[in-house]
Amino acid sequence: MRRIAPLLLSLAMALESAAFPAEGFEPENLVLYQVDEVLRQRVPSVNDLGSYYKKIVAECQSFLAKSTTPANLVVVLAAKPGGQCRFWFIPSAAQNKELNLPGLQKRLEAIPALEVYGGPFAMAIRGKIAGGLPASKEEANAGMPIPQEWKDAIKETKERVVVPEGILAIVWPDPPGTVVEKLPSTPTEYVTQILEPLGGKIQKPKDWFYSQSQKGPAYTWTLSREDSSKGHYTTGVRIQAFIGVKEATGQSPKDFILDFIKSKQTSPDVHVLETCEEKNQGMFTRMCLQTEEGPHHILYSVFWGNDLDMAVVTIAGTSKQLWRIYAPTFDKMNTFELIDMKRFAEEKESGPKK
Repeated sequence: MRRIAPLLLSLAMALESAAFPAEGFEPENLVLYQVDEVLRQRVPSVNDLGSYYKKIVAECQSFLAKSTTPANLVVVLAAKPGGQCRFWFIPSAAQNKELNLPGLQKRLEAIPALEVYGGPFAMAIRGKIAGGLPASKEEANAGMPIPQEWKDAIKETKERVVVPEGILAIVWPDPPGTVVEKLPSTPTEYVTQILEPLGGKIQKPKDWFYSQSQKGPAYTWTLSREDSSKGHYTTGVRIQAFIGVKEATGQSPKDFILDFIKSKQTSPDVHVLETCEEKNQGMFTRMCLQTEEGPHHILYSVFWGNDLDMAVVTIAGTSKQLWRIYAPTFDKMNTFELIDMKRFAEEKESGPKK
């Protein structure tokens, strides 16, 4: 698993290395039922998945904290679009009433469900209770954990059933007429958009919208998947250029940008994921900051003029669920040209075009 599994494995390793009491639940390892290509289309951000995993483990540890009878327990979960989630268990001793698995199921299903798109997602957490039991021959040879309810559902089926989609369609069917929302595809067709009046250029997806505005010496260009003229948009890139920063604010362009970065880094509503150091790019020096703010995943690329009294802020963002779909698009759009210096040189010689 290229992006998802490393995070889950690191979480498992962290739990395994922690000191656990002789009682309660101890997670051992994870099982992802689907291939990477499917996971990348259905699961939201890696951070959301990691957070959900930790909430499940914490609830199991809390609920089973006083369990003293050694046992093994596999927690199987499936999430479906629309904030739905169900849990199944594979205990080493089904007759062990001390576990109160119906009570645990109720607690786990009360956790706000993981948002998924385009179909179900399934995962299993293998763990031990009160130190666990030696694995039986059946457990040691078991591959993908299959709860008893799943086995019973396909017992009479003669055709091959895909795990987990085929089984879930039987044990947890969608209501008739259900339409499953699918994630969009990463754009593949681009066109060159001129950033007037400065004459710059940027590559934008062919079917995206474009708008521009100017207020005094400040220019704004918006390139978005949704029509921003109708109000709010979810996915897009906004470029803001501020000319005459020193005159307007009393700050150098660099200090103006650094104050902006600091305001983001210190805001309680902003979770900083990644930063990049200053990099001289000729006319400008660039820095970047990647954040999660509420439901949004945002990449700020900020620039200050090395010899120009000018600062530029680009905001590339979408929902956390759609980030990995549009991250390649934002990377492509971040290589824009803001000013057509050739045009300005020609206008200086011959005067502005009419």
